Amino acid sequence: MSKKRYIQIIIFLFIALATYWTIRYKMRLYAIKKEHNHTIGFVYKVHANQSKYSSVTVYYSYNVNSKKYYSKEQHSDMIESNSNDFVGLKFDVLYQKSNPKNSKILINTEDYYFFDMSCPYPSSVLKKYFY
Repeated sequence: MSKKRYIQIIIFLFIALATYWTIRYKMRLYAIKKEHNHTIGFVYKVHANQSKYSSVTVYYSYNVNSKKYYSKEQHSDMIESNSNDFVGLKFDVLYQKSNPKNSKILINTEDYYFFDMSCPYPSSVLKKYFY
C-alpha cells in the first residue's frame, strides 16, 4: 500500500471519529433538552489544557435526589487566564430525568440559549471569561 493511501485512510478515520463524537455530543444535549430537570451545580476544579488547540475543562458536581454526581465539560471559548475564577461558584445544571448522569452545566449565554432559557449573567460580565 502506498504512502498516499495510508494518509487517505488516516484522514478518513479522523473525520469519521470527529463526526461520531460530534453526533454523540449533540444527541446527549438533545436528550437533556427533551426531558430535563434543573438543579444547582458547584464548580470544584478547572484545568487549562495547554496544547495547540487550547481549551478549559470545567469539573462540577451536583445533587439529584440526595445523590451526588460529578461531571466535566470542555470549553474552547473560555479564556484560560481567568478560568480559575469559576472554582467555588454555583451554576445552573440541567440533567436528563431518566439518566441524571447526563448533565449540562450552564455557564455562558450559548448554553442558556440552546435550552431556550434567558441567561442571568450580563454579557459585560461574561466577556471577561469567554471569547
